[in-house]
Amino acid sequence: MIAYEDIRLVEVELSSNCIATCPLCSRNLFGHNKDMGFAKTNITLDKFKKIFSPAFLKQLKKIIFQGNFGDPSSNRQTPEIVEYILDNNSSISIEGHTHGSLQSTRWWERLHPLTLFFGLDGLEDTHSLYRKNTNFNKAIENATAFVNAGGKAFWKMIEFDHNRHQIGACETMAKELGMEFQLIRNGKGTGPVFNHKKEYTHSINNFSGSKIFEDYVHEELLLEDVDAQPTGNIKCMALNTQGIFVQSNGEVYPCCYMAHYPRTYRKGGWAEPFNKQLLKILGENNALEKGIESSIEWFSSIPQTWDIKNFEDGRLLYCDQNCGNCKIR
Repeated sequence: MIAYEDIRLVEVELSSNCIATCPLCSRNLFGHNKDMGFAKTNITLDKFKKIFSPAFLKQLKKIIFQGNFGDPSSNRQTPEIVEYILDNNSSISIEGHTHGSLQSTRWWERLHPLTLFFGLDGLEDTHSLYRKNTNFNKAIENATAFVNAGGKAFWKMIEFDHNRHQIGACETMAKELGMEFQLIRNGKGTGPVFNHKKEYTHSINNFSGSKIFEDYVHEELLLEDVDAQPTGNIKCMALNTQGIFVQSNGEVYPCCYMAHYPRTYRKGGWAEPFNKQLLKILGENNALEKGIESSIEWFSSIPQTWDIKNFEDGRLLYCDQNCGNCKIR
């Protein structure tokens, strides 16, 4: 699928830890911090060096710090990791995506060689309706320190029903802070929001389903529970970008879509039928144990699934949903 020497982009989940409990995030169940069955860990500087040799870093054009489960600011060694990368490839582009609510301003100043996207979904009164447990003012303070140190920052705003009226004000504030403004329309779906006591608090967008937490706790989800029809051609994003994804526990996948801890992610979760398919072809893929080159060997089993007509026979839901035209209802 992709040869080791052809890799040019790596997306890295530096941490699977996160203070946020965004209700439509894979790390929790509609805002309730339920154990979802994924490892909570960081890629330390020593681990990063083991995975990313100087020779491998030299062949890369871009690294993106972004994960399905965590935030790069949850890893205190992120600045040291950045220094190691730049020491070995001074021309590489490094990008990060963050809620921005952790660490000191000095910590953020050290990240000035990066381009950072701060998830700011509204102003102080609406931001935390989706970015639960984050601090808007702390994020603004850290983003300001980053910009003043010379970093390039984006105010990345997801449009919701509850913050749509603030888009203009957010764009104005971003410009005043020296940030570029990026609006994500239709970036999320709908859903209920529960607190740590499993109590319903509010909804995201035009949600009309159940507001009872227990209705979302399933024993098992099966392939036949997925309401979808296979599509035609798969246009693989990973092949197009010459990229791979490194999960916080060292496991390597072609893309972020497949990196939902297929060996351990909770039963009854939306990813369960997706992961069951993937496990049938998943090989040894931990770069901390096998290295990057050996950890991508199993990728060669993926393209042949694109010619399979049905999900029941092995056509991968992950590929069809994200790089085909299949819509999961």
